[in-house]
Amino acid sequence: MAVIKSFAGMWLLLLLLLAGCATTGQPPSPAQPPPSTDRGESQQLESMPPPLDEAQRQALDTVLEVMRAAEWQTARELLQELIAASPGLAVAHANMGTIEWQLGHADKAEQTWLRALELRPGWAALYNRLGFFYREQARFEQALAMYQQALASDDTYARSHRNLAILYELYLGEGEKALPHYRRYLELVGGEEREVQLWIADLEQRVKRGRE
Repeated sequence: MAVIKSFAGMWLLLLLLLAGCATTGQPPSPAQPPPSTDRGESQQLESMPPPLDEAQRQALDTVLEVMRAAEWQTARELLQELIAASPGLAVAHANMGTIEWQLGHADKAEQTWLRALELRPGWAALYNRLGFFYREQARFEQALAMYQQALASDDTYARSHRNLAILYELYLGEGEKALPHYRRYLELVGGEEREVQLWIADLEQRVKRGRE
């Protein structure tokens, strides 16, 4: 099996798996690829990956190659070995949570992601992932808390502004609270996403009518 040699590539795959936001309420089956992003959400690299020694990096590269092939059970077994050897490695727990989610083990996924956050507090991408996880389970207050925590950790994390705006608008019925987060998202990504511009214009009109 070819092993991923690029550390940046490793983190890209992790964030693709952590941050995907599907619009359905069901976890993807093992045969499916990671969920698509919510309303066209863009993908971003984690800015500051934690230090890894060479053995850990090679082990994670191998796991991520297996994950890329959607061989979830094999990836789970490999990660179990890595976690046994390096129990404090947050990125390993984060990937394990993604694998458990792909296998349909929602409770295990949640516990594993929370463990990763214990090991690495302030990880905006993982707060964002948990926000989506809770949203899909209709646990909207917990989703709100996770998105807010993501932004408390990194206010420039554009994805969480977008996801928080979607939560406010579509799930909590609070369009007025959604607007500043849509606008902030647009500011952070350069203001060139026509689709989001249209969402904002439409929501502004609805908010205005609601005040009349």
